[in-house]
Amino acid sequence: MNQKKPHPAPLRASSLPRVATSLVMLGTAVVPAVLFSGPRAASGEVGSLPAGVASCTTCHGIDASISHPLLVRPRGIIPASLPLEDGRMTCLTCHDQDKARGHDSAPPSGDAFLRNAHSAAGLCVECHTGGPDAASAHAAGLGRAHLLKGSRRAGRHQAGRLDAESTACVGCHDGSTASDAGAHAMSITPGEGPSEHPIGVLVNAKTTREDCTIRSPHAIDPRVRLYDNAIGCGTCHNVYSEQKDLLVMSNQRSALCLTCHVQ
Repeated sequence: MNQKKPHPAPLRASSLPRVATSLVMLGTAVVPAVLFSGPRAASGEVGSLPAGVASCTTCHGIDASISHPLLVRPRGIIPASLPLEDGRMTCLTCHDQDKARGHDSAPPSGDAFLRNAHSAAGLCVECHTGGPDAASAHAAGLGRAHLLKGSRRAGRHQAGRLDAESTACVGCHDGSTASDAGAHAMSITPGEGPSEHPIGVLVNAKTTREDCTIRSPHAIDPRVRLYDNAIGCGTCHNVYSEQKDLLVMSNQRSALCLTCHVQ
């Protein structure tokens, strides 16, 4: 199915990315190719796609803002079983081209064709080796190189139900394994309110508090991901972000808050 996608945020070259190196397939939708260019591509590489990217992006669109970066040159030691192309990461660093051969004409299977017969999380920690840094911790805990886009469809929502990504987050962010996310209440208590923004609650412009007016979900910046119109950890945070506190965008002058809240 052909589908228009928002132009991804430009990639930036720098250090090792924050999370998983496994590049889990984005599904089977046929979409326009995405050029991986901009600050994260080394000088002179803008507009050029190596074979290990071009062969995949002919059909697969990759949202760079919520994905493990490509065309970066890892500083750490990369196993020989995860090949680089001219020293750069491509789709085929983590996906096996031989396993995937012919899949463009086959019915969708959901198989990511990962190398080394690993689960996604198992493949991530081949590079992110389980050290004390945030990259290794997120790689082991989340095990995704492509985060899911938000879903802003109307529908029934069970209060307090968390999406899978948020469930993975709070599984570690319990105050002992990682910083405590417990202040993000699962509901809004009238007259009191949580000490941090609640998660698992529905975003609905009709359900406003006396001190809070919310925009319609479809009017919210697409970088702010919702999950069946509900708030999750990934609504405000993105493990691939280089903003402070892994925010999806800068909150200078409350810019992030004001994407949802009407001043």
